[in-house]
Amino acid sequence: MTYLVVLEYIVVIEKEAKDFMDEIQIVEESLQIEERPSLSALLRQINTISRKIRASTLEEQCKFGVEAANWIHGILMRSHSNLFDPDTDLLGSARRMQQYHPDRLKESIAEVRQHIADIRADAQQEKDDLRAAREEQLLAQSIRIAEETQRDSRTMRGIAWVTIAFLPATFVTSFFGMNFFNGIPGDIPFDQASRSVWLFFVVAVPISGIVLLTFYYWDKQEKKKDDLRLRVEEEAATTNQDESKTVTPVENGMEMSDLS
Repeated sequence: MTYLVVLEYIVVIEKEAKDFMDEIQIVEESLQIEERPSLSALLRQINTISRKIRASTLEEQCKFGVEAANWIHGILMRSHSNLFDPDTDLLGSARRMQQYHPDRLKESIAEVRQHIADIRADAQQEKDDLRAAREEQLLAQSIRIAEETQRDSRTMRGIAWVTIAFLPATFVTSFFGMNFFNGIPGDIPFDQASRSVWLFFVVAVPISGIVLLTFYYWDKQEKKKDDLRLRVEEEAATTNQDESKTVTPVENGMEMSDLS
């Protein structure tokens, strides 16, 4: 009678533990299919199973079942009983029950969690690689635009040099009027030049030199600033790209540690 009671007890405990293992395997199999639920949903499922195992007394029940099986087995051995049957052997049932011991369940849960973490890390790595590729393309475009802008800037500087070269003379001529070139009546077909035309060169040439020299130094300083700004932007973009490749994916606050 006691033999059958203990055997039935072990069968019930084995079924309860196997149900937990089946739930774990369902989650694990869900990770293999292409159209699977979200990783967060699967992680919540595995965490729910983990909490159920912790809340149950499965570990104590397994321990009691093994001890009871060993005790009855010892009694039967001493009494030389012929009750041993492959289908109803207590020790065999106890060994089968041990296949679903809470420690085994914890190991299976830890493996599933690690699998989820690996899938999430791979997905994050793919996103990081795509983002790095886009940033690299944007960086190349930015550098190309900056180089084109610099070429356009050199063209505009050339135009500015021509404009500035003629601006002082034009200003002086406009300021003093055209009296510099009011010629003195002379032999036809040409008049003699005004004796005051030298004033134009005395005033225009120094002013032109001062303006051109000032613009030269100003243009040189601005070019240094542009080169420095471009170099800083390139270094910042390269640094951001390197950092994006070394970012460690962070779990979304979900429990990833093993069962305690």
